[in-house]
Amino acid sequence: MRADRARGFTLLEAVFVVAVVGILAAAAVPSYVDYLARERLRHVASLLELDLRRARTLSVDEGRNMYVSFSSGAQWCWGVSRQTPCDCATGQPRCELGGETHHEYKGTLLQSGQSVTFQAGMGRALDWTRIGLSNNRNQQLRIDLNPLGRPQICGTDSRKNSSC
Repeated sequence: MRADRARGFTLLEAVFVVAVVGILAAAAVPSYVDYLARERLRHVASLLELDLRRARTLSVDEGRNMYVSFSSGAQWCWGVSRQTPCDCATGQPRCELGGETHHEYKGTLLQSGQSVTFQAGMGRALDWTRIGLSNNRNQQLRIDLNPLGRPQICGTDSRKNSSC
């Protein structure tokens, strides 16, 4: 008779596997954190692009000026209104068509304080400057408007990877 050999892993084999998995996880976590920060930044840029498109469309459809107002820095916000440029930070005058604030998007920064007016009936952007977006991982995007007022997300961290 032969003695059956014990089946299973030795303690040394189990420790080796755990060490390899730990090394792989340590290498993957920083990349995943960068990925999450980039996606959060892209999401904020997409929301801003949608609000700019909406304001432009409403200015054409309703035949009246539409305003998108910004407050920059770490406590950033933007708001969309019909009557006059609104103050998204204080809510006076009210941004009746919506907007966003920094509260749900920690680590992102908005770098523009100038409001945009979309011309009644035409949809062209008046008094426009670029809006920069960045995060605490040194990733950057910007929103550009073409002469007709169409917004586009630009930068090396954009989904299309176009610098515009």
